[in-house]
Amino acid sequence: MGFRTILIIEDDEATSKLVGTLLALGRFRTLEAPDAEGGLELARLHRPHCILMDIRLPGMDGLAATRLLKSDPQLRHIPVVAMTGFVGAEEEQEALAAGCEGFLTKPFDTRGFLENIERFLRNAHKEAVGAEPASRRARILIADDEPRVVEVFERQLTRAGYDCLPATGGRAALQLAQSEGPDLILLDVDDFKACNDTLGHLAGDIILREIGQIARQSIREIDLAARYGGEEFAVILPYTDRPGAVVVAERLHARIGSHPFLQGTSAGTARAIGSGVVHAVVRRSAH
Repeated sequence: MGFRTILIIEDDEATSKLVGTLLALGRFRTLEAPDAEGGLELARLHRPHCILMDIRLPGMDGLAATRLLKSDPQLRHIPVVAMTGFVGAEEEQEALAAGCEGFLTKPFDTRGFLENIERFLRNAHKEAVGAEPASRRARILIADDEPRVVEVFERQLTRAGYDCLPATGGRAALQLAQSEGPDLILLDVDDFKACNDTLGHLAGDIILREIGQIARQSIREIDLAARYGGEEFAVILPYTDRPGAVVVAERLHARIGSHPFLQGTSAGTARAIGSGVVHAVVRRSAH
């Protein structure tokens, strides 16, 4: 398992440093913000696995920031743990009402700190899994400009127990992604064979590397982009719902469509690829 990311929103530098050191011992990656506004921006950009939120922050307080996080469909799944020096009955009720999953009381018990963090993460994972309908079959959107390819994939995936949504083109695929909310979207690069035939396989390899770079630059640090065959790429997006997956698919489509490929090489610019869509796998996952 890779590093999990914890966002620390804490204005006290010494406390933030202590928490960061403890989390590093547990092989967590940390992000830090000294105020709520900066923390919200980091949360939107990186989608951490958990947020440790100081309640008393300069400017916007921690509970107001928590309410904003829980009102955002893209961020509400992230567990928020309140960090405070004192938890009375009134403070506890107010924090839970704002959306906090629990508390870490200052000064911290360093011996049980990591165990508490793991407990919050486990509880959040159980809630996310429990929210998914148990009986619904995963739906896979298959998009390719070759109807034969779509047919082969549909037959194999249906046999494996998946519901399939076929589309013979990028525009139709985006419309289906927006309306149907599939769990998986498969798209490929248009006319890539023509690029190989016209420009040569060396140029084709360069284009594939550039597509990979664009994919990696278009996602968060917790996401994974990789090539898994031919002109096919996978982008795995943990903790991402349907609207978020559509945003990523449209961003990849736009960036690849506008990118001038093969600049500075003898092959020139491959505009044919510019009109294509990366073969992306956009997966909603609670893992």
